[in-house]
Amino acid sequence: MYFQIVTYDPNVPRFANMHEDVVFLNYELTQLPILVLKINVEQLPALSRFEHFSNVKMASFNRIITFLLMTIIWITLWMFSYVIEIQQRMEILERKLDVQGKSQLSLENGDSLQLTDDTKQDANKIPKLDGPVVISNDQINQKREKTIKSLKDNIPVIHIPENQTTFKMPPLEGENVISMSLWGSDGRYVNGALKNAEIFQHFFPGWKLRIYTETRTTGSWSPKYSRVPNEVLDQLKSYGAEIHFVDPRETHIPAMMWRFLVGDDMSVDHFIVRDTDGRLSARDAAAVYQWILSGKAFNCIRDHPSHSNYAVSGGLWGGVPSALRDIFRRPLKEMMYGFTNAYIQDMNFLNEIVWPRVKPKAFCSDSVSCDKWPSSHPFPVPRHGLEYLGEVYDAQGLRRHGDTQLLFRAGVNDLCVPKEDLKQEGENN
Repeated sequence: MYFQIVTYDPNVPRFANMHEDVVFLNYELTQLPILVLKINVEQLPALSRFEHFSNVKMASFNRIITFLLMTIIWITLWMFSYVIEIQQRMEILERKLDVQGKSQLSLENGDSLQLTDDTKQDANKIPKLDGPVVISNDQINQKREKTIKSLKDNIPVIHIPENQTTFKMPPLEGENVISMSLWGSDGRYVNGALKNAEIFQHFFPGWKLRIYTETRTTGSWSPKYSRVPNEVLDQLKSYGAEIHFVDPRETHIPAMMWRFLVGDDMSVDHFIVRDTDGRLSARDAAAVYQWILSGKAFNCIRDHPSHSNYAVSGGLWGGVPSALRDIFRRPLKEMMYGFTNAYIQDMNFLNEIVWPRVKPKAFCSDSVSCDKWPSSHPFPVPRHGLEYLGEVYDAQGLRRHGDTQLLFRAGVNDLCVPKEDLKQEGENN
């Protein structure tokens, strides 16, 4: 708010309309709402027109009025925030009452009780209510095992022939695409894209690898993102990859989310989104094939302890474009508008905008937290060593030691792996 005191003498012709002109003049200069206190000097006969409204005294008066206004605004905001806090505390209390009421059930009706971390944290901020919580760990474990068993009995089974050590995806009909984004010349991403272009047909026969990159600019325009060297694009094409150019000034979509544009291509039957610094593999193909057999519209993968913190990871999801359009009723391109290229912005989009809508129609392969997330199922194939999907490789093709150690220390979630993994785990022990 811009505050100003205006004095004028209506007897002077050039000031006759000053109380109107000054408002528009100041608004054009400041582009801010203006609060104008208009004082007609004729209404102050006992005071000298020029001595009372000297520059020094006017400045002091302005500061006083501004201080009073700011004080009123601060008090108003404080009272508003206090009311909001009271409402939040009441909501927490209601959730606490509801949780304790549910927890006293014997679970005979097959209801399962799950508390999110936020709910637990909020509930601990208020005094505990009287009354016992009648839930045993045995009851919870029995319910979880029963649920996962039913999932295992109703999901497509992936069989690996005895003469094969890894899964090989059979050829599929239709247009199926692996989508990646690429910008800049960082060896971690450039070399990763080249390696994936070299091997994708081996693990995904009949699929296409689509690389989204920034369109080549002409004239005085400079690229918004670092340019991928032309020789890299030529080599990608020689491996069979398709290059799709994107103009970020036109689409207003950040580079890491260009790869999501494949979800708007109605000529595609199935697509998966992957990171260029990861590696396609037989384990990846098995999880994707299991999802395709399920007939679900959306796919996600969780294969590392760090994946369990999010419903969807930016480079481990896929979908059926036509089915997603039926769900969202609008293109993904429009939904991505306004997001930036900052860290995990792509995951924020997926978890805040996409996941709540696709959750009932998703099929997610999850080797670490299938008992935590809805629409999640045990991983279809055993893990070999410390391999996992979404693993990051550096420019030299080396794995990150810290990530593999985290996977090793986390152990095995018996509910989320095939029986072969459980058998191997028992033999190792």
